[in-house]
Amino acid sequence: MKLIFAPLHGVTSAHYRNLHASVFGRLDTYGAPFIATSDFSQANPVLFKDIDPVSNTGDIHILPQLLSSDGKQFKDFATYIAAMGYTVIDWNIGCPFPSVTRKHKGSRLLESPDKIQAFLDTACSTNAYKISVKMRLGYRSAQEGLETMAILNQYPLAGVTIHARTGVQKYEGTVDLNGFDALYAHCRHEVTYNGDILSPSDFRRIQRRYPDIKKFMLGRGLLKDPLLAERIRGKTVTHQDYQQKIRAFHDGIFSHHASSAKNERQLYAQMKGFWSYLHETIDPHGRYIEKIQRSTSAAGYNKSVNALLNEPYAP
Repeated sequence: MKLIFAPLHGVTSAHYRNLHASVFGRLDTYGAPFIATSDFSQANPVLFKDIDPVSNTGDIHILPQLLSSDGKQFKDFATYIAAMGYTVIDWNIGCPFPSVTRKHKGSRLLESPDKIQAFLDTACSTNAYKISVKMRLGYRSAQEGLETMAILNQYPLAGVTIHARTGVQKYEGTVDLNGFDALYAHCRHEVTYNGDILSPSDFRRIQRRYPDIKKFMLGRGLLKDPLLAERIRGKTVTHQDYQQKIRAFHDGIFSHHASSAKNERQLYAQMKGFWSYLHETIDPHGRYIEKIQRSTSAAGYNKSVNALLNEPYAP
């Protein structure tokens, strides 16, 4: 069994990943937030800073990810990334956010299997790297996913991660396991399951249904409870230990943002991303999160955070 931390743009940066592994125990793989491709000759080197081996702890396995609808651009970017030491580059055709799909990228590409085929003809025309694919059941329907899978099966991919929702669902509603069943049955590549593993019991239910799947991607569940992977592995933790870990994690993230933020307003805006999921686990009744999110000064922010982290609660 291998557990993979799903990337979240703007949150799971290199510092976040390094600190998570140090405080809570590392996962088998950490997905890096996507890099959007462009004309490579005009690409800013800063784009690759997050996946630079210098920025990442040596024992953490990183999976770089590209968002692209142009096979030539993907190939240029992936070749550059491969020269950094990476052997597998993930292609994101699963992102459901409107800012991506209205550009006909991410999960919107699942409407156009002909474009996917043309893309892969170019992107796979080199031995410099292998491509893995992160997808959804389809953009609007699972039929789109089946048509896409028939194309993916024609290429030597490193694997396929399937999120068991359509793109238009975003993260709403429940996962469609029957739709996942159909894609899984047609896929000739190694499949990673993704979607609504929010607790150890969720994981056990999915594992029982798919005993042959060996890789599982955890996303929102890990953002809500950073110890989820360890709980899945059978580790228990006391309330006190959990609070200490959350405190260490928070302080490390806060210190990192404080060192680069232009002002306090920017700092607290960045911390909103940190709390946006985590508060659902450690502040389930919402007693503190509103005050934390409204904080505009160090005194007010620290007072609210200290009050929250002193609560005798752990999942």
